[in-house]
Amino acid sequence: MPLDFSNGRAHYDAVKDGVVIDIKDGARNVPCVIEKQALADFEGVSSVSPGTLVSIYRSHSVRINKVISLVYSAGHFDAKHGLRITSNILNGQRRR
Repeated sequence: MPLDFSNGRAHYDAVKDGVVIDIKDGARNVPCVIEKQALADFEGVSSVSPGTLVSIYRSHSVRINKVISLVYSAGHFDAKHGLRITSNILNGQRRR
């Protein structure tokens, strides 16, 4: 079953230092954080505000969600902490 990103909620969380998105795998909630640095590197900028991070995610959500789905399918999911998308993960898959 593919992950469901349709809720569309994305917000910056300073404690988690990234953009938090709501994902569902059937009835299961899958917490996901895309690190601030991952999004900045993805966009090719060195400094970004929280609002800009959310905008980067939204404007590239189709590509980013594909990476998240691949990571989840590969089993890189921690039941306690969910998914954490780092720059290495996001930008290593970016150009495929």
